[in-house]
Amino acid sequence: MIKKIILIINLSFLLFFTPSIALGAEILQVKGPLLIQVGDSNRNYMVKLSCLDIEAEKDYEAKEWLKRKLPRGQKVNLLPQGSKNGILEAKVINLLTKKEINNELVSEGLAQYNCN
Repeated sequence: MIKKIILIINLSFLLFFTPSIALGAEILQVKGPLLIQVGDSNRNYMVKLSCLDIEAEKDYEAKEWLKRKLPRGQKVNLLPQGSKNGILEAKVINLLTKKEINNELVSEGLAQYNCN
C-alpha cells in the first residue's frame, strides 16, 4: 500500500513539475536589422530584438547577417521583454545553436546594447 502511494506521488510530481517540451516559434521573415516575423501554430507576430541599437550605416549588414542566422523555417524561442506599438520586444534564442541572437549581434559588432 505504501509503495503504491509513493508511486502515485512520484508520478504526480513528474507530471506536474517536469517542464514540457518547447516547440518554439518559426521564423517567417526577417523584416529589418532588428525586426522579424515569427509564427506559431496559428498566429503571426512581429518581434523586435530587445535592448539593441544599430547605427544607420550597419543596417544592411545587420539585416543580411540576421537573414543568414535566422532563415525561414528556423525555430526560435522568445524571451519577451515588453511591447511597443503592438510589436513584441524580446530576446531571441536560436533553437538550433542554443545561442541568443541579441548577444551575437553585439559580438559581431553590428549592434550595441541599449536597455533602460
